[in-house]
Amino acid sequence: MQSLSNRLQTQPDASTATALLQLQAQVDGDPSPAPSSDLDGMSLGGLKRKRCRGDFEVCALGGEVGRDVVERGLVTGEEAALYFGTFFQGCDKYVPVFDPSYDTFDSIRRRSSMLFDTIITIGCRAENGAVSSQYQALSNTTKSPIAEVLLGTTLPSIETIQALLINACYSEKGWMLTSMAVRMALDLELPDAYTQLCEIMLQGSDNVERERDLFRKARVWFGTFVLEHILSLDCGKRPGVRADGVAMRRCRVLLGSSARTTLDFRLLAQVEVCELLSSGDAGADVLLALAHDRLSPRVGVALSDRELGEIVQGTRIDLSIWLSDWITLVETAGATEEEKASLVVNLKIQRDWSEMTMLCKGLQGIGIDNVAIMSEEQRNLIRLAKISAQRHMSTIMSNTGLYLGGFRYGMDFVWAKCAFSVLLLLKLTRLLPESSNMPQLIADSKVLLAELSKVRGLNNIYFRILSLSVEKCERALKEDLAQAANPQNSGTQLNFPDAEMEFQSYVPKEFILEWSFPGLTFCWIPFDFQDLLMDFGSGL
Repeated sequence: MQSLSNRLQTQPDASTATALLQLQAQVDGDPSPAPSSDLDGMSLGGLKRKRCRGDFEVCALGGEVGRDVVERGLVTGEEAALYFGTFFQGCDKYVPVFDPSYDTFDSIRRRSSMLFDTIITIGCRAENGAVSSQYQALSNTTKSPIAEVLLGTTLPSIETIQALLINACYSEKGWMLTSMAVRMALDLELPDAYTQLCEIMLQGSDNVERERDLFRKARVWFGTFVLEHILSLDCGKRPGVRADGVAMRRCRVLLGSSARTTLDFRLLAQVEVCELLSSGDAGADVLLALAHDRLSPRVGVALSDRELGEIVQGTRIDLSIWLSDWITLVETAGATEEEKASLVVNLKIQRDWSEMTMLCKGLQGIGIDNVAIMSEEQRNLIRLAKISAQRHMSTIMSNTGLYLGGFRYGMDFVWAKCAFSVLLLLKLTRLLPESSNMPQLIADSKVLLAELSKVRGLNNIYFRILSLSVEKCERALKEDLAQAANPQNSGTQLNFPDAEMEFQSYVPKEFILEWSFPGLTFCWIPFDFQDLLMDFGSGL
């Protein structure tokens, strides 16, 4: 079977890995000299390591390398145990790269202070909130190890990759940290673990420890691959790595392994989607990579309404098949009813999110934001996006405790997606109000806000964005009702209501500068209003 890492569309630099192997040989007593230009002054473990460049040298930044936050007195042993447990009560669902039977408190603390400190820090965040002084102090301790990785003074390891992925999810510029994790995973040849795991499963090997070791490596690679795609796409960056071939599409075979966990259903469903992208089909969250490529405007080439409709229809069908397949797999899993329900909700959320953003991306590629001048085919895509957004909202509202309760552990992009999805639904419903109950939608949005306030939402910027979105939409609706009750006071046909204009033009800067979510610039400007502007522009 061809090595999977050889089929990844990226160009990893082998010099780092070669240098580290040479260094290891030196430490182990191998007389072969390492090139002094690259390795002068470097050492392993907790010792200081540096690289010389002329009159400068790269120095280790961690003054207390190897000493974790407990040993440094930043938290007590009891607090560390509490925060560790909190992390694995919910944060690990967003970073599903752990094996609970292997990644225990004592095991992680013994293997990697960087990973241990990162888990304790994020557990403190979930327990005490992002504004707590203890979390802020712990968060500062994670900066030096990340800088060490950037400088190349940290040896590649699975634990370092896991720490990078956690930090990526709970910090700004996460796409950069996942890119670093991808490079380190390729240096360690983690993609090959999946190929080897498939081989021993097909052979029926009874080497349980070997299977578990390969599964741990494959899990970390899959988690790295998926998170790199998600954070890249949400931030408007093209993913840095993609798979070529059909091997990863068959990853569901790993569900038959004794080493798999319940969270592997969540992870492998996304992995399969990544492969669908690479092979030219489509699927949930990560399908946006393909949709972006196929639906984005190309220089000198414009998609016809028919071509756009065919791409959208094919993608929606693939999404439905993907969802149906994985719900069936989850229902047959050996998990608790609550775990199954949580997995199914997550799958539905992925499908709805992917569909509505894919539709908006396609329409955005046309270059027309004004729904009033769209063709009927284009306007129908707006309707489909609204249906997807409404279904997304209904799934959340039907499972507030099960889904929104996890927001206590969620990172910023989870909150951002929630706020965006509601704002998009409100906007699309205002643009195409047929068969919609706007008062009920606003009422549901207020219930959503109330639920989010129970999980420290009041201190979250995206909670405030969502609150302001609902407030602006409600003002626009009240203005409509007032004009309907007193049509003689509505002014001329060219009078554009202030509240409606304010709501249509509301695009939070966070969704432009930090994220790349499509659809918020759609508007409705009547024909006569446009004609008036054209007359002014021509001087008539």
